[in-house]
Amino acid sequence: MPAPEGRHLTPAKVAVCVVNWFGADDTRECLASLSLYCKDADVYLLENGSGQEDLLAEMADSRTKLVVSKENLGFAAGCNLLIREALDDGAEAILLMNNDAQATEGFLNEPLRILEEPGVGFVALKLVLPGGRELDNAGHRHLDSGDVVPEGRGLPPEAYPQNREILSACAAGLLLKAKMLREIGLFGERFFLGYEDVDLTYRASVMGWRGIFCASSVVVHKLGASIDKRRNEAYYRQSQLGNLLAYLQNTPAAVIFMNLPWIILKYAAATLFGLLSGEFWTMRVHWGSLLDALELRRFILEVRLKNMEKRRMSSWRLWLMQNNCIPAYLKLLKAGTPPVIKG
Repeated sequence: MPAPEGRHLTPAKVAVCVVNWFGADDTRECLASLSLYCKDADVYLLENGSGQEDLLAEMADSRTKLVVSKENLGFAAGCNLLIREALDDGAEAILLMNNDAQATEGFLNEPLRILEEPGVGFVALKLVLPGGRELDNAGHRHLDSGDVVPEGRGLPPEAYPQNREILSACAAGLLLKAKMLREIGLFGERFFLGYEDVDLTYRASVMGWRGIFCASSVVVHKLGASIDKRRNEAYYRQSQLGNLLAYLQNTPAAVIFMNLPWIILKYAAATLFGLLSGEFWTMRVHWGSLLDALELRRFILEVRLKNMEKRRMSSWRLWLMQNNCIPAYLKLLKAGTPPVIKG
C-alpha cells in the first residue's frame, strides 16, 4: 500500500541490513558508500561468526547497530535477525545490501518512490560489476525448467534502461516493504546460502505482491566476493537444493505440470553432459540435490500448503512470466561451462 497522502518514505524510514562473514575490508567499503549516499538510514550490521567484531566496531558510526553472532548463522538466518530488529524499531522499508556491494549517488531515490506504488512489495536495484561496464544482474529470469538465472549478466548496464515487473530479485541490493514482510514472512532458514532471496521474493510475487526492477538505481557488486571461499561441489549441491526448495514451495501445481517436459530435459542434459565430458560432479550435484529434496518432502509439503493458501497470482500469468530454458543452457555450453546454474 502507498504511504498516507502528504507523507513519503525517506531514507530515515529505511533500515539497511548488512551481513559480514570474513569480509571486513569489503564491509568497510560498503559502509563508507552508505555514509556518502544513504546518510539518514539506520544501519544494522551483523558479524556472522567470523570473529571480526573488533574490526567492525572500529568502522561503525553512531547510526550503526552492530549485532554479533558467535556462530555462522548463514545468510538467511543472519538477515532475519537484523530484519526483526529493524521492524521492531519501526522501519517501514528494509534495504538489503551485500557487504561486497557499494551504494552510488541517488541510488535510493527512485526505488523509494516505486515502493509506494499500490501493491509493490519489493524493488530490485541494478547491480553492476566494478568498473560499471557489465551487469551482475537486473533482476532474475525464471526458466520453465525450474531454474532461476540472473537477468542480463555480462551485458552493458544500458541494455536495461527501463523499469519492469519481475518475479524475484537478488538480495545483494534489494528494497523490501515492511508491510509485505509482516504478511508473507521473512527468509526461510532452511536456506543457508543460496536462493533464499529467490524464495522470499518469488513467494511475495505468488502471494500477490508486485516486484519491480529499477533501472536507474545502481549498486556496484563485487560478484562472488562473499561466497567464492565456499565454491565446491558441496556448495553447488546445496545451491541446487535451494533452487528446488524455492521452486517446489512456491510454484502452483498447474505450472509445475506444464513445465514437466523441460524439467525432465534439464536432468537428462546434466546427465548426458556429465557422461560425455567426464564432469561427473554435475550429475552428482543435480541428482544428489534431488535426493536431498526428497528427504525433505514433508517439510516442503508443509511449507507449500501454507504458501498456496495465500496464493494470489494465477497459474497462467506466472507461466507467461517464465522464459524458455534452452537459450540459457546453450549459453552455458557455448561458454564451456557445465550446465549447473550458479545463481
